[in-house]
Amino acid sequence: MVSRVEYKQLIIHDKDVRKVIGKFNDKKIDKKFFQNRYRKKLQSILQQKLNNNLA
Repeated sequence: MVSRVEYKQLIIHDKDVRKVIGKFNDKKIDKKFFQNRYRKKLQSILQQKLNNNLA
């Protein structure tokens, strides 16, 4: 199981993850629809990065 520490390290230090987060529209993030969309995008890029690091 992936720990929160690994996610935190990727969010802080990984350039690609930060780029995805930077594309989020902060004016729309309060809407439930966009929260779900952004959560899915963030989870997918984090999983990609973790899988690449483990391989």
